[in-house]
Amino acid sequence: YHGVKILLGAEDHRGGQNENTDGWPSLVTGEMSLKAHQKDGVRFIWKRSIEAESGCVVAHCMGLGKTLEAIAVIRCIFQYGLKLRETEPQREAKQVGQTEKQREAQSPIPKERPACVLIVAPKSTIYNWREEFQRWAAKVTVTVIDSNASKVQRLSLLKKWYQSGGVLLLGYETFVSVCTLKREEWVEKLQSQTLTELEQLAKERGWSPRDIEDAWRDARPQEKLTEMLLEELNWLQNPGPDLVIVDEAHKLKDRQRQLCARLSCIQTHRRVALTGTPFQNNLLEYYAMLDWVKPGILGTVKDYKNQYVEPIEAGQHTDSSQKDVKRMKRRAHALHNKLNQVIHRRDHTVLERDLPTKREYVLY
Repeated sequence: YHGVKILLGAEDHRGGQNENTDGWPSLVTGEMSLKAHQKDGVRFIWKRSIEAESGCVVAHCMGLGKTLEAIAVIRCIFQYGLKLRETEPQREAKQVGQTEKQREAQSPIPKERPACVLIVAPKSTIYNWREEFQRWAAKVTVTVIDSNASKVQRLSLLKKWYQSGGVLLLGYETFVSVCTLKREEWVEKLQSQTLTELEQLAKERGWSPRDIEDAWRDARPQEKLTEMLLEELNWLQNPGPDLVIVDEAHKLKDRQRQLCARLSCIQTHRRVALTGTPFQNNLLEYYAMLDWVKPGILGTVKDYKNQYVEPIEAGQHTDSSQKDVKRMKRRAHALHNKLNQVIHRRDHTVLERDLPTKREYVLY
């Protein structure tokens, strides 16, 4: 968090008031510096997601700079060389009783590798994300995989990103096509395949002829091919990236959709949802997004319906009784308080002081 305070201009490396950017574009001086609500958003993401190793929602209206806030957080991770994977709780659980040297020897990731950040966004916005990175965090390595990439290119870029670190930008459709099955389903499928079928599957997934040929030369080719195909799951699912950001996250409104199901396969705890419209008068759609960001925060769907959806909806009708209205207000207030530490809300009113005086002209 000290690095974030430096980034936002609260203090420099010597405890003063100036930002030491070390060649990075300043975020606290000049016409394009972060505004107050954006600084609040950066602090919120850092505390609720990066430090707490959990998820959060940034629900700012369109035009308030959610993209820049996310980039500022990512920039701080890379600018100060943070290794987020070393504190992931689900990885630490597997390492109980092991020394640091033992953990390093077992890990396929070099200790000096920078963090891996995955950003999933509508395909129409991924190049806008890349342009913003070039403007505000050009030193961060950004990889884009779009729908035009071949399977071989896609696999090669994924592997390079996971081994070398940096930011990976994927469109919704590309992410779904890459992250196909849950680990359990994938393992079950591979175990039932013959050696020839595994070879064909490796070709379909984009593995190079050289990799497949090396597997055939191995003493146990079937196990080697299976290991190759399972390796893909490490990159996006388990352990996966160190931080996952989903843009336009209100589209995670249907838990049965492929996008929501595939994102739920990722084992990463640090999840950030960016949305301009988190609440569209449908409490069940609201549940889908929150349950991905912070699984279990609202209980099961059945519990959520009983505690919040039904009483809130019962008090919204024109013929609702006074008792139903009071209960609706209590439940809505309880839901708001429960999610207050997870959702950072801001609307257009935060810009009123910065906008010129409104003038109206009537033409006859």
